[in-house]
Amino acid sequence: MTLVEGAAACMHNITDLHAVVDLIRDFCYENELLEPNDEVVVCISFGKDSIAMYYLLHELRKEMGISLIPLLVTYPRHRFSNEFLNYLRKVIPDLNVVVPEQDDYVLAKSEKPCEVCKLVRRETIKEFVIERGFRKVATAHTLWDLIAYLIELLFLTNFHLERALNIERGVEVLSRFLPKYRARDGVTVIHPLLVLGEDVTEYIATKVMRFSVTPRCTFSALRPKRKLAEVIKVLARGTTYRDLMSLISKCIDMQQLRSYVTSKDFHTYLL
Repeated sequence: MTLVEGAAACMHNITDLHAVVDLIRDFCYENELLEPNDEVVVCISFGKDSIAMYYLLHELRKEMGISLIPLLVTYPRHRFSNEFLNYLRKVIPDLNVVVPEQDDYVLAKSEKPCEVCKLVRRETIKEFVIERGFRKVATAHTLWDLIAYLIELLFLTNFHLERALNIERGVEVLSRFLPKYRARDGVTVIHPLLVLGEDVTEYIATKVMRFSVTPRCTFSALRPKRKLAEVIKVLARGTTYRDLMSLISKCIDMQQLRSYVTSKDFHTYLL
């Protein structure tokens, strides 16, 4: 099955897990995301996307000869009670849990709590990866995330796509959505879910993993892209990652984009 055929199968029936696993396998092979003996730090927030990513990589781990190091950063702290953490360890028994030094008061006093939270989690993941010598990290960016950022860029440039993709913000955004990149510090970041929409990840998280919803963050309503969620659910149907990247490649120098990525440290693009 080709990537195009796999994507079509998933859009036609999101409950066909064999089609979803095949699609992720093909995407990983085509973009050389995984190699035998890889130790992959899987960044888990216990949102639907990261749960689905863990499930799919877990399904492929023996076939691809990899081992998974699931990592949870418990921030903001109010989302992760002791009772909830005990439940999470039953869902993923080998879960690595890291508690940052910062408490939630740092967020409460900030005008941009989501930005502060992102920086705290990035630095915490970086320390975990570097201190333990891991060289590969997986994050759960999806096709719908890419669409959300493209909409943001279009608004910034009065719907001029080529200009949107070549401004500094556009280059920075697109660099987050390459299938993989090796940062200047030698760590490789992979995005195995770029061919999936969040309808698929939600099905896997709730119906397959039977995962209870993570307590909502107090500050989540402040995230601008929450307001785009319903729009994206409509726009994203029928759109594939390959279609979008084909369009993008006509508007930007992809080699320049890859060079931009390799000039950064890996944690810059984790979240």
